[in-house]
Amino acid sequence: MLALKRNKKGRLFSIDFPNLDPTAKLSQNKEVGWLVPQILRDRWTLILGKVEEKLPKLLEELGNIDIFYHDSLHTYEHMMFEYKSAWRKLNKGGLLISDNIDLNNAFKDFCKEVKASWIDLVNVGFALKK
Repeated sequence: MLALKRNKKGRLFSIDFPNLDPTAKLSQNKEVGWLVPQILRDRWTLILGKVEEKLPKLLEELGNIDIFYHDSLHTYEHMMFEYKSAWRKLNKGGLLISDNIDLNNAFKDFCKEVKASWIDLVNVGFALKK
């Protein structure tokens, strides 16, 4: 976020479903996006809703993207949905980043499928689109 502010270009979009799960890891009395400092929020857009509904529309509106970061539902099916959706709109030289790639084989399987170069840094995967 700080790089977006300093460069005076770029935008971060977050899609999140309102937290109604009492067992979720979100700190008490914290809202979605609480980690984004107020001073940096002018380059951040929060979209509330289900990723399956909101992500395709957002990607279509944006056209192309440089970076995609997955850190939502960590089921194999959901991760593959996000990866495939984002990869189609990712520019050459762009990065697909995914948290918790150790929870299933989705990231590795996806990288093999699209023949992407990738690395694993402490269970965070980085795939480069050539």
